[in-house]
Amino acid sequence: MNYPAELDRIMETYREAVSQVEKNRRPFDGILGIGRSPSDDACHDQMDQSVAFLMTQAGGENGDTENAEKADAGTVDELISGLMRAAKEYQGPEYARIALMAAQRHGLPLIPKMTAEGRKMLLTWYDQAYPRRMRFPVQKEIVDLLSK
Repeated sequence: MNYPAELDRIMETYREAVSQVEKNRRPFDGILGIGRSPSDDACHDQMDQSVAFLMTQAGGENGDTENAEKADAGTVDELISGLMRAAKEYQGPEYARIALMAAQRHGLPLIPKMTAEGRKMLLTWYDQAYPRRMRFPVQKEIVDLLSK
């Protein structure tokens, strides 16, 4: 399986779903409890579950060891880099960027499987993209793993 291409497909599907949510949004949805908040749409959970499944597959940890397609270190570098960059590169609404940042947690088990060079390059980018004072706990954990 081409894991980075599958991640791109998941992200494109998510961007399209968020775009549709925004098109269907009424002016006061989610404000003061009126209507439905766009951040409550099912597309966020679907993206999160798809990313979780993909990361599990790439790590060869799907429980089906006979059919597991464990990704090599170079592929893991590309996959984790794509996952970590997705939230920062997305130009959509804030609630969608937050969902993409939350999905980064699914990459934690794969970070130790990255090459040393891949971790170093991603750490340099990550430090600039997510300054220390603005990191969520999972982002601190990501930095710790990338630093090893």
